[in-house]
Amino acid sequence: PGLNPTRGYQTLGIWIAADGNQNAQLDRMQTLVSVWLDNIAASSLSAQDKYLAYTSFLRPQLVFPIGCSTIERKTLKKLFRPVLDRIMHTQGLNKNFPLALVHAGPEWMGLGIDDLPTMQGVAQLQLLLGHLNKQDRTGQLITIERDYLELVIGMGVCPLQEPHTALLEHAPRTWITSVCNFLHNINSIVEVRHEKVVAVQRE
Repeated sequence: PGLNPTRGYQTLGIWIAADGNQNAQLDRMQTLVSVWLDNIAASSLSAQDKYLAYTSFLRPQLVFPIGCSTIERKTLKKLFRPVLDRIMHTQGLNKNFPLALVHAGPEWMGLGIDDLPTMQGVAQLQLLLGHLNKQDRTGQLITIERDYLELVIGMGVCPLQEPHTALLEHAPRTWITSVCNFLHNINSIVEVRHEKVVAVQRE
């Protein structure tokens, strides 16, 4: 039987679906979070060991697949909030503690706990820049997708250099769109110096 395009299937470390939906990957991440929370609640670990259980076990399992994912920012925040509350509790802080200090680094007198949407954006940029600089097969596919998105948007500018253009309603929701959304949120751009792959049909 044929594979349903809306049904996710597992590849090497990530769940994907032919139509690009993130439901299967999100369900998998929710399961990981729920199991971790249940185990931590039933454990007799010290506060330091509970935080170590997050950094050594849960965090790597969440970070590994999200670089290839396109999960929305608000969905990731909702998924990660129970974990964040548990971590803050182990540090002797309540859930109303300012998140700016939770996510700020030690140099800003913060706890340095990463924000899951930020972890996804950083992982996406690492993959994007790594493959574009290597110009391997994946880098070529990324370049094709970028050029396709530029053509569909129809403004004649690279979406990575003008990230706000990828947020228009008619822009397709792709991996590059997700990267542009992150770039827009952090007020940054990616300067691409490689030639276009998709040729302009007419001037």
